[in-house]
Amino acid sequence: PSQGKKAMIGPAGFGMGNNLVQMALNPKMREKLAISDEQVAKLKALPSPKEELKGLNEKVREGMTAQMKLLEVEKIDEAAVLKSVDEVWALRKQIAVVQMKRLIAVKTILTPEQIKKIREEMKSRQVRRAERNAEKKAKKAEKAD
Repeated sequence: PSQGKKAMIGPAGFGMGNNLVQMALNPKMREKLAISDEQVAKLKALPSPKEELKGLNEKVREGMTAQMKLLEVEKIDEAAVLKSVDEVWALRKQIAVVQMKRLIAVKTILTPEQIKKIREEMKSRQVRRAERNAEKKAKKAEKAD
């Protein structure tokens, strides 16, 4: 995952809402889940929060860097550090709000059963990806010996 994705917060995160859309628009999944043309049109019409999240995540990284600098000095300005913490958490809250709005919008378009099946497929894909990665690491380790 990219650094930007790691910085995102929330129980479902932007990734979940975005991944639900990507999976639902996949032709095989559309057929498998009986996703209607109307649902597809609504999903495609959703505005993408990608640029907004990118900007917010960049500001979070900048804020974290500023905090580190504030903590590296010999005499720490506690008020400045705590102000910086508040600013970063305010940005994180903005990120969570954007993510949740996206997820709520997706959940109003897809049925609970469609979402359940997509999540199951996503988990299955994660397991397969983890297995492949473990196999690659094992083969790499064998070659190193």
